[in-house]
Amino acid sequence: MHPQTRLFSFLVISCLLFAPLLCAQHNPLNDPDLKEMLKEAQEMQKEAKKLQNPGAPDTKKKLAEMLSQAKEEEAAGGKT
Repeated sequence: MHPQTRLFSFLVISCLLFAPLLCAQHNPLNDPDLKEMLKEAQEMQKEAKKLQNPGAPDTKKKLAEMLSQAKEEEAAGGKT
């Protein structure tokens, strides 16, 4: 066997043996800090949803009251 063939064979076998060890990665879903941050993000999303639509019927009632008050003031202002 030629020395280049032996070297190539050694490199291939080494890569096959050590590749699984090099590819092993830490599972990020087991990270307690990440879990805590995900919980906080979920809570923030819930709060944001509440703020986006805090009570549409109440808002409509307030708008109707403001319009009626404006009409009354306009009518009262027109009489004087």
